[in-house]
Amino acid sequence: MTGPSSSAGGARVNVPILIMSLMISLFLWAVVYTQTTETKQATVTVRHLVKKGLDESKYVLTSDLSIPLQVRVVASADRLNELELLSDQLEGTVNLTSASPDKDGKYMAPVSLWPPKLRDVAVQQIPRIPVTIEPVVSRTVPVEVKPVGKLPEGAGEIETPVLPVQKTVRIFGPKSEIARVEGAQATLPLGNLDPMQTSPYVSDILVYGKGHLDHVRVDPPSTDIQPVFTSSAVQMPFAVTASIIGTPAKGFGIAGNVVTPQNVSVTGGVSALSRARRLVTDPIDVTGKKADYELTIPIQRPPGIRSISPSSVRVRVNIRPMAKTGER
Repeated sequence: MTGPSSSAGGARVNVPILIMSLMISLFLWAVVYTQTTETKQATVTVRHLVKKGLDESKYVLTSDLSIPLQVRVVASADRLNELELLSDQLEGTVNLTSASPDKDGKYMAPVSLWPPKLRDVAVQQIPRIPVTIEPVVSRTVPVEVKPVGKLPEGAGEIETPVLPVQKTVRIFGPKSEIARVEGAQATLPLGNLDPMQTSPYVSDILVYGKGHLDHVRVDPPSTDIQPVFTSSAVQMPFAVTASIIGTPAKGFGIAGNVVTPQNVSVTGGVSALSRARRLVTDPIDVTGKKADYELTIPIQRPPGIRSISPSSVRVRVNIRPMAKTGER
C-alpha cells in the first residue's frame, strides 16, 4: 500500500508539498518579472524634424521646423532611460505627401518618429504639428546695381547708373512673400574695381522688400556687371626699362643696369593705359664705353598718356672688362 510520500534510499519525499513549492516559486518569479518589466508613461523630446513628400515645384512650407516636438510614449523604465540618453538623436519626419491645407494654407501634419531609436516604445498618439503650406507663384522684377564703398585712389570715375548684364530676373516663392518683394539688387564693391580689368564682375542677386523673404528664390541667382570707366584721368604705377644701344669698347661688356626709381606714376585714359604695356627710357648709347656710365634720362611717353611722374629717371649702366679667352 502506497501513501502520499515515497522513499528513495530510505528518504521520504512529500509529493504534494513539492508541487506546491514549485507553484509558489513560479508565482513569485512572475511577480518579480512583472515588476522589472513594468511599463511607464513619459514625454520624450524630438529636436530634429524633416519634411517629406512635398512637391516643392508647386508648394512651399513656410513653417519653422526647428521647434522641439513633445511626444507621449509608453515603454519600460530601462528603455525610457535609454531614450533620455539618445534624445539628441531622435528624429521626426513631417509627412506632407497627402497634405490638404485649408484656404489659409493651414494643415495639421502627422509626424512619424525614427523607428531605430524607438524600438519597443509605444507612441500613445500619432503626433501632429500645425504647418503652413503655400502655393508657389512667380513674377519678373528688374535688377539694379548698388555700388558700395569708394573707388581705389587714382582709378578715375565710372559711368552711372551702373547697369547689370541681367536686367530682369524671375522670382519664385510663396504668394505672401512674393507680394512683398519690391525689387532685386546686385552689389558692386567699388574698392575691388580695377580699370585695367576687361572681364566682367559677377555679383549675387538678392531680393528686397517688406518683412522676411526667406523662401524667395531668384533665377538666375547672379549677374555679370561691366562698369564703364569714364575718360577721366586714371593714375597707375608702371615699371621703367632702360633702353640701351651701342657696344662698349673692345674687351668690355655690359654687366647690367640700375634704374632709379624703378616705378613711376602714369596718368592717362583707361584705354591708353591698357595699351601701354611698359615704359622705356630714351635710348642710352654706350658705344666705346670702358667704365660705368650713369646719367639722368627722360622716359618716353606712349600715345594717350597724359603725364609721367617723375618724367625722367637715373640710369647706371655697369661696364666691365670681359674675360680673355683661355683665362681662368
